[in-house]
Amino acid sequence: MPELNIAVAVIVSVVLAPVYAIGMCFLFGAGGILLAGYHKDPRSERGKRASRYIVRRAGILTLIVLASLHVCILTGVLGATTVCYALIAVTAAVASVGLTAFNRDKKIRQKYAELETSEKEYRASHPEEFEQ
Repeated sequence: MPELNIAVAVIVSVVLAPVYAIGMCFLFGAGGILLAGYHKDPRSERGKRASRYIVRRAGILTLIVLASLHVCILTGVLGATTVCYALIAVTAAVASVGLTAFNRDKKIRQKYAELETSEKEYRASHPEEFEQ
């Protein structure tokens, strides 16, 4: 039975590895197209900085929530059920507080407004690229 638990723990870790990779991409400022609502594509320098700021903050949140979830699953699989139950509450709290803080962050709202302004300016100056 312990061998099965270890195998399940390894499988869970392998399955979560691509999600960790996506979180690391976010942390380095890449992969903004994967974030709903932040998939703008301005080509101005101000828009690029704003986009990287938002994506990096999303990467931090992604990695924290994913690590908490991963630890929660591993403790449940490896037999520490009491710790697992406590971590379920901690994971839910971390996710909800993190999402609330991310969505209410004034700097992110400001950067998103800069991003939209930058995209509008670029579209206005390059109409031939966006005609259908």
